Amino acid sequence: MKLVKKMPLIYFIFVGITSGLFSLATWHQWTSLNSSYELQQTYAVNRFASSVDSLLGTQSMFLMFIEEHILAENGADNRDKTKSELSRLVNSNIDIAMISLYLPNGQLDLSSSRLNVEPILNLLENEETRDSFKQTLNSNDMVLGRTYRVGDRGQLVFPLRKTIRTATGEPSLVISMALRVNDARLFNDHQHYADINVLVLLRDDGYRQFISSKEDHPNAYNIKPVLKTNQLRTAAVDYIKSRYPFPKTKYKPYQFYTGRSQVVTARLDSYGLWVNSRIFKSDIRAEFIPAYLVQLFVFISSHILLHFIVRHIIRKEMKRQGDLFYQAHHDELTKLPNKQYFQSNLSKWLKSTRRPFSMILINIDRFRLINDNYGHQSGDHVLQYVAFRLKTLLQNGDLLIRYTGDEFILITSKTNTSELYRRASGIITALGLPYKLGESELPLSSSIGIAKYPEHGDTLTLLLRSANIAMVNSKKERNIANMFSFSMEKSYMHRLLIEERLRIAAQEGSFYMVYQPQIDTQNHLYGVEALVRWEDEKLGFISPDKFIPIAEFCGLMPKIGQHIINTTLSEISSLQRELELPFQIAINISAQQFCHVGFFEMLLEAVKHNKVAPTLLTIEITESLFINDIEKVLPILNQLREAGLSISLDDFGTGYSSLSMLRTLPIDELKIDKSFVDDILNDVRSLKMVQNIISIGKNLNLSILAEGIEIPEQEQSLIDCGCDLFQGYHYSKPLLKTDLYQYVLDKSFNLNSQ
Repeated sequence: MKLVKKMPLIYFIFVGITSGLFSLATWHQWTSLNSSYELQQTYAVNRFASSVDSLLGTQSMFLMFIEEHILAENGADNRDKTKSELSRLVNSNIDIAMISLYLPNGQLDLSSSRLNVEPILNLLENEETRDSFKQTLNSNDMVLGRTYRVGDRGQLVFPLRKTIRTATGEPSLVISMALRVNDARLFNDHQHYADINVLVLLRDDGYRQFISSKEDHPNAYNIKPVLKTNQLRTAAVDYIKSRYPFPKTKYKPYQFYTGRSQVVTARLDSYGLWVNSRIFKSDIRAEFIPAYLVQLFVFISSHILLHFIVRHIIRKEMKRQGDLFYQAHHDELTKLPNKQYFQSNLSKWLKSTRRPFSMILINIDRFRLINDNYGHQSGDHVLQYVAFRLKTLLQNGDLLIRYTGDEFILITSKTNTSELYRRASGIITALGLPYKLGESELPLSSSIGIAKYPEHGDTLTLLLRSANIAMVNSKKERNIANMFSFSMEKSYMHRLLIEERLRIAAQEGSFYMVYQPQIDTQNHLYGVEALVRWEDEKLGFISPDKFIPIAEFCGLMPKIGQHIINTTLSEISSLQRELELPFQIAINISAQQFCHVGFFEMLLEAVKHNKVAPTLLTIEITESLFINDIEKVLPILNQLREAGLSISLDDFGTGYSSLSMLRTLPIDELKIDKSFVDDILNDVRSLKMVQNIISIGKNLNLSILAEGIEIPEQEQSLIDCGCDLFQGYHYSKPLLKTDLYQYVLDKSFNLNSQ
């Protein structure tokens, strides 16, 4: 209602402001149009002046070339050869109309021409050539003659002349070279940039040397312009001195106005020429006025209509702004305040109050798998369930935000650490309840990071960073909450540094391989497991258990894994040929690398390239690979088996695989994790677990390999349990290729009966 009452005042203020703006815009358009033409003329003058200066400099050297080589070498008596050379020069340059030699009395001595120039002119007797010919006789430099017409077709030519002198300095000949005008590469009717523009090359004696214009000027080269050259020079120089330092360069365009024209001019002192570009003000106005009249009509019409629609606009605008504000600041899926609302309002809150509060950052673990396996629609339903459950946990004064796709932020005034952990535990419990998707019930876990204001950050950026660091720390175990501590920050920054250096190492392939022998029950060499190592020039040696998870998180494992495969197959195939001893090669493949597009083809290409027998290659995978997406993994495992490769299930017993799933997997080997072997001598449960794993493997016709064996007693216990293969420091630490070669020689291994 207040807006409606104030409508007349608002309307008149609006009309006044828009009228002023319209006038200002009109003036700006007019000045911009003038400035545009001034700028274009300046470019045209500068370009043309540069081209003319370059061309005349080249032609001056060309005349010197004729004097020093053609005339000097052929001599005065060899006229036929001289004429032939001049004809060759004329024919090789389309801009040259003719090259002639004149006697000091103005008579033609010798000429080579494209034109019919009968009757022959005497340059001292012809009015158009007399003055410049005399100037040539008195000068040692190239002299520009007036542009004039020659031949029966009236071809315009631009003469350049140079005097050849005797040893005593007397003129003996004058070389005259005529450049074509109108149809030459430079001197043509396309040098002016617009139809309303005229570009003129003006001589100091007042005559036009060249004109580029849409209009034909048949007599323009015969008469002097109304404004004499000395007047032009005086006017231009006085204007330039009044506004600019006098130009120190060879040429520099300057702009000024005469009574009727906008003019840009530049001086070529070396040749006594002015480059002059002109546009009549009437032509500029003729372009400006139609557009101005259209704009004026639109302006007046719009203000007539404005009075009738302003109330409707105000009402609609108020409703629209309310809707847009809500949409911009709330998540469409969950109806919760979104990231934009959070950033704008919390920043204002921090400026207006210093009251402590806490931020709880909630991340749904492995949410991407829901979208991948069940579809985005199911993922949206889960997010709606999550938002609903979080809303039921809100207390008075809490603010719940959907920050990103699978992250929520809870702002609470509570700052007591114990109470914050209790709330976080309640959130984890609520979100951990199964979610019904069709006929399935899906459990989820969440990771939570907690940060306090201002203890852990006195700005929104720092507070978010602290909560995120705590959440990332929770991600290591999942389904837990962590309060930010500054020790976490140090660990987080170190992780970022490792990630940065790891990207460089992946790009440069700065990894090397070591190989740990695998021994059978007969103490024969069964094979080796390839293990990647990384030693950074800044960070030093980084263990695989630190950089491999980071590489998987950053998506670098496919690239690193390809390097591992290529290096391992190259080194071990070479070693096998040197030793004449075939043995198994076990290579660990991460879930990310295994599911990468083209993995199977890349692996087979590497096997073929390094001439490795597929039956000697074992691919080690972990249970997490087929738990995440068994339908995608099984076809690739079957392809590997069909190609002759063996499949080993690494770290068996530490994951979540079921016996029924194990029965369906196309695997050849179970690998007992080191954690069971460590306690096999003093922990009955570990011993029973190992016995059960071996029993399961034997029932499924699988080979059993135990890793982490460090003492003979562990080996004997595993042999008693029926284990087939052994690996650990009891036999050897991981070895470089050269050390592995020596190890095999020292042990005197023979070809085993695999």
